[in-house]
Amino acid sequence: MKEARERVAELGARGIEIKYEDFLENPNDVLKTLYDFCGLVAHKGEIEKSASQVNKSRGYAFLKDPELKAYSTVIADRLKSYGY
Repeated sequence: MKEARERVAELGARGIEIKYEDFLENPNDVLKTLYDFCGLVAHKGEIEKSASQVNKSRGYAFLKDPELKAYSTVIADRLKSYGY
């Protein structure tokens, strides 16, 4: 994550960072942001159709796995710095 953020920062306006859980929570908004970022024009209903296929239950999926959940407490400081 640190390396990715550094690369995005280097790109300036040519880079974008999207948090996976934000995408899952608000797929319409994030897809619209991505379309705009890429300079694409969505045909009527295209974003809504794509967003309707998003499996929102995947958000924070690591917390549903006991082993990963336990590990997340070990690295909690690092996760917190990335919004987890």
